[in-house]
Amino acid sequence: MSVEYTTLHNISFNVDKSNSLLAVVGPVGSGKSTLLQCLLKELPVLSGRVSVRGSVAYASQEACVFSTSLRENILFGLPYEEEWFKTVVYACALEKDISLLENGDMTLVGERGVTLSGGQKARVNLARAVYRKADIYLLDDPLSAVDSAVSRHIFEKCVCGLLAEKCVVLVTHQTQYLEQCHSVLRLVEGKAVSSPIHVSDEIKERKELVVSDDDDVSNGIQDAEIEFANGELLLNNNLHESIKDEISYSNNTPSEEERAHGTVSLRTYYQYGKAGGGYIFTLFVFGLFFVAEGLTLVADWWIADWSECTVQRDLNTSTCLLNTNERIQVYSGMTASFIILSLIEGVLLCFLLVRSSQVLHNRMFSHVLRAPIVFFDTNPIGRVLNRFSKDVGFMDDILVNKLYNFIFYTSRIPGIFLIAIVANYYLIVLMLILSIAFIAIRWYYIKTARDIKRLEAIARSPIYSHLSMTLQGLSTIRSYSMQSVMMERMHQYQDTHTQAWYLFLVTSRWFSMRLDCFIFLFITAIVLSSITLAQIFNAALISLSLTYAIALMDDFAFYMRSSTEVENLMVSPERVIAYGRLEVEASLETLPESKPPPNWPDKGNIIFNDICYSHSVDGPQVLSNISCLVSSRNKVGIVGRTGAGKTSLISALFRLAEPTGGSIIIDGINANALGLHDLRKNISIIPQDPVLFGGPIRYNLDPFQVYNDTDVWRALEQVQLKSVVEGLDDGLLSVITEGGSNFSVGQRQLFCLARALLRNNPILVLDEATANVDMKTDGIIQEVIREQFSECTVLTVAHRLNTVMDYDKIMVLDKGELVEYDEPHLLLCQSSSYLGQLVDQTGPINAKKLRDIALLNHRRKCVN
Repeated sequence: MSVEYTTLHNISFNVDKSNSLLAVVGPVGSGKSTLLQCLLKELPVLSGRVSVRGSVAYASQEACVFSTSLRENILFGLPYEEEWFKTVVYACALEKDISLLENGDMTLVGERGVTLSGGQKARVNLARAVYRKADIYLLDDPLSAVDSAVSRHIFEKCVCGLLAEKCVVLVTHQTQYLEQCHSVLRLVEGKAVSSPIHVSDEIKERKELVVSDDDDVSNGIQDAEIEFANGELLLNNNLHESIKDEISYSNNTPSEEERAHGTVSLRTYYQYGKAGGGYIFTLFVFGLFFVAEGLTLVADWWIADWSECTVQRDLNTSTCLLNTNERIQVYSGMTASFIILSLIEGVLLCFLLVRSSQVLHNRMFSHVLRAPIVFFDTNPIGRVLNRFSKDVGFMDDILVNKLYNFIFYTSRIPGIFLIAIVANYYLIVLMLILSIAFIAIRWYYIKTARDIKRLEAIARSPIYSHLSMTLQGLSTIRSYSMQSVMMERMHQYQDTHTQAWYLFLVTSRWFSMRLDCFIFLFITAIVLSSITLAQIFNAALISLSLTYAIALMDDFAFYMRSSTEVENLMVSPERVIAYGRLEVEASLETLPESKPPPNWPDKGNIIFNDICYSHSVDGPQVLSNISCLVSSRNKVGIVGRTGAGKTSLISALFRLAEPTGGSIIIDGINANALGLHDLRKNISIIPQDPVLFGGPIRYNLDPFQVYNDTDVWRALEQVQLKSVVEGLDDGLLSVITEGGSNFSVGQRQLFCLARALLRNNPILVLDEATANVDMKTDGIIQEVIREQFSECTVLTVAHRLNTVMDYDKIMVLDKGELVEYDEPHLLLCQSSSYLGQLVDQTGPINAKKLRDIALLNHRRKCVN
């Protein structure tokens, strides 16, 4: 969207060494992350001044993890200091995680950190900032993505421990930690408010709430100067500035890209031709080339015979039966036929090759779309983009031209060879010698060039991956002044690709030079033999044989070049065809005999029966013998430490990979017997990382245009986004930028909730959906769930125990096993309860509140 609006107004505060820990709180969309982006100078300032003195470290809200080892992600270009590294790892609660990894801190984390959980990525992101020993730390909600125990450890050991002598600006939704902060800045709708935030009286007495008392100014914030001096951050009063925003598994480490070896198989050629229209049509097109070239050879022979007849007629020894007019008519007919056939063969070949590219591309696209999740975990996006861009581009462009040349010379050479031999049969010896030499040198060249071409194709993938990774982590890269390092890595990837490409060009020139040398020797031999045999053959035949012999050598050289180029370029179809054979998920449609009733599921009853689950066929088992009953309309919380298997249980429910054992029964029907469409469209999910697509808001909420505008507005109103959308120029047609970057993370989560409201499925899954939102927004989500989904079965994966303590039941997972499943209050009454341990780790005040919520809910149920 082209609309620009101010997102921060009237903000003034100061942070110095005596006031070094500033907590920034506020509801979703209030401008907390925007404030940090302003301090990083990632967002433009309309007026006022922002000056920074001292080094800055930044931990973004959406964890930025690069496709390198875990250690390199933390070091991020700095030298390795073992003791400091271990201290940082401990403070960021990564010590245990690293010890469980097969290769420790040298484990590759994969693209976007696919081998790490959301909490692990957040801690690696935080550790990168802490390791830098900066003067100022800007931490954008690093505590929300982890469970309560880890959150407390990070706050005490890292924020209040390692960073105790540093200036820290901490954006957080965890109000239990505010009493340990030196000052608190509360933002509401981009403005600092003077009313105290909702914390305990003790906090109110001990806290200094730092806000601006200045009057509102039409376009921005009051005059401010941001200085980072000797590790201090000062925002002085009298700022008049406006920030503008332009709306416009451990076994899944990336594998090496597969590379074929040896010759491009005949099966690849067969599949390429078959995709263009079948082998019969392909042979027909090839046949047209041979017929057309046959006509040109016959026409040339006709001219030679005509010339001989003219000479004989002049000597009165002619035995020719046709006169000149008749010969002209025959020759004109052959020429016209050749032109027509050439046009037809060209059009048909283009049709065949273009159709082949389309079919292979669509087949690859279909298989990639339906590939299991593990495929994307083990294959960087650059590898996929490489095949869809460069390989398909070669098929659409260069390969078409080279294949035409190859077929043309293939059909032309046999006829020329035949006529040259008929005209001068002595040339057969020279031609056979040269043919053997050409074939030998081609064989010697192609076995090297073909694999170099494959290496060149593979060397392109890291370039795409690095570019994608850099764009995703641009704010983090710039905040650490790592632009030059990332550029240097880009140059390294380009140099690697250039080495392969240069080697390919050099081998091609080597091949061409040797072909030219052989041709020179052959032409010399032909001319000498023609002079020697001038007395044996007539002049017309000598002329014809000499012409065709020289032409044969040129054509043979071009044929050799085009044949090698085609085989090298056939590496692209080979790679595309390989992706067209990717393993796909189970059938989308249910077999007719297993089709569920139209109103299925009508109750939302779920039975997990000895479920065992692994993310990949050869991967470790992440769930073991999970058995439980989720009754209809029950609200069930799923809790456990990081890596316990909470998200894996949801993956099993959606069949992102097939369970290795057991079954999931939904309203009496085995989920494994259903097509994926029937299963997934009847279960709504609000994921941990909200997914929004580029395009209008309405399309994101209702992509299939099933609901009317009234229903859409009602859903937005229920999640309290109606006023936000109404404030946009185009309302429901306002464009969401890629990934939803023009909305806050919390707002994106609310859009996903609105989407689920529209679907109104009897089963709703929330996978840590409230991890990145404030308590108020969390409350909104919980209220919507209780009111709008009261007749639905709800499964909630949660770090925040307060969101699930009033649920009907809580499922506690540990190391992939179900260790507890019952009412929250009943579990808390057990002395050795896992849930009790998790509750106690939140601190005495919060633990008491959580136990009171569970007790109140239990009494309410007993009364009902």
